[in-house]
Amino acid sequence: MSSIVVRQILAGLYWVEIPAIGLRLQCGCPPDANKYLRAAGFIRAEAQGETGPNAILLADVTTNPLMQGWFPVNVAEFSVMQMLYLQGLIIPNHPNNTGKKPVLIGTAEEVARQMNYIYCGNYGLDSPEELLAAGMSAREAEAFWYVKKKFAFGTLHPITHLIEPVFLEGAVPVALADGCQIERLRPNYFRISYAGESVEIHLQPQIFPPSYQLPHVSIPKSVAFGILHMGEGDGWDENRPCMGSALTFHDTHYLIDAGPHVLHNWQQAGKAVADIQAVFLTHAHDDHAIGLIQAISKGIRLPVYCGSVIKAAFVKKMSALMGIRAEEMEGFFEFRLLDMQRWNPIAAANGATLEAMPCYSLHPIETHIYYFRYTDAHGAVKIYGHLADILSEKGLQAMETDAPEQVRWLFDHIRTNYYMPADWKKIDIGGGATHGVAEDFIQDSTPVKIWAHVHRPLSAAELQIGCARSFGDWDGYQV
Repeated sequence: MSSIVVRQILAGLYWVEIPAIGLRLQCGCPPDANKYLRAAGFIRAEAQGETGPNAILLADVTTNPLMQGWFPVNVAEFSVMQMLYLQGLIIPNHPNNTGKKPVLIGTAEEVARQMNYIYCGNYGLDSPEELLAAGMSAREAEAFWYVKKKFAFGTLHPITHLIEPVFLEGAVPVALADGCQIERLRPNYFRISYAGESVEIHLQPQIFPPSYQLPHVSIPKSVAFGILHMGEGDGWDENRPCMGSALTFHDTHYLIDAGPHVLHNWQQAGKAVADIQAVFLTHAHDDHAIGLIQAISKGIRLPVYCGSVIKAAFVKKMSALMGIRAEEMEGFFEFRLLDMQRWNPIAAANGATLEAMPCYSLHPIETHIYYFRYTDAHGAVKIYGHLADILSEKGLQAMETDAPEQVRWLFDHIRTNYYMPADWKKIDIGGGATHGVAEDFIQDSTPVKIWAHVHRPLSAAELQIGCARSFGDWDGYQV
């Protein structure tokens, strides 16, 4: 029996396992790599937490991928979060938290770039001064800094506390673990050796397809105000797009978030990129934002609506990913900044108006939820709430328990944001330490509550409180 198990998942993505030394190596890190591994059975749920890789081999990147017309080659945020959170490597008292860290292997430049980008994805703006510079008041910055430290289990650690870097330069073999060596044969070609055996891996840079298949759907004609459901999954759901919606106002269309493959998904809705009026961005995690980088890699400059703190966190993280200056990254977008906690005018047509209200949410990085208000020519009002990502009541109470008096105002403020009256709400019920749960919305008066941001079937209890939607389903009304 071979001591090295190798499986090609896609061109440029491999699974290499050496059971004798416990090495589970993900070779290649395209967007949604963890979804492909789930579909292939290499990530599974077990009693003590999920299985999965414990090391990642990055492809070589010698020039800026944006200039080569393809999607970023290495996008490791969710692959690393898979290890830290779902596999439990960072969770206090978790049986898999043995002190071992995820290993990132690659050139010094690419490993440093990925570690910087993952750090930004884990913490966002990482000081009270950054929060203030991004537009928060002193009162807000104090409260959100307290929350940020609570999410980080007390302190924000250097990225080397979370990830073990292994630098692979030139053609010199590097010891990986217990007799295993890895060497670069030439750019993007690698040899992994153990116990007299070896395998060769080619990490061919390319645009990867989605892990899911979608039907062709269409947006109804003559829509006054409506929501096309673009995805109800999360960053680990291999069968569905990530949580997102398309908002239609008198036949103009706005995306709410832009996760992986958002342009492909939009085309499956029968629309061209030119039909996208703008994108409303909730936060900078890849399952909500990496599609914006996909757009600029295709030469598309999308207008982006968000609050100033979301802009700052997004620009910081994505400039780290691409290895460019923040000013250069900002220039790829037309940012349209919104005032927080108030109705901002967006559009008007046929005597009707569309307004958007971004509201603060609690999440490890800076996050907004949105409410959209449609007022017709006769003064009738309809409201859609898009609640990604939110924190459960249990999580709010845990944050609140030992909070100093001067930050306690924030928790009731967040509750007000979550339970604001609306006609429709799409709600994150991903659970765990950083997401919402359906039970918190039992008393919410919203007539249509749509569950999202999960990678599991909805329970009977959840379906008694709210409902499911699929790609292409539509809520709203027509002229």
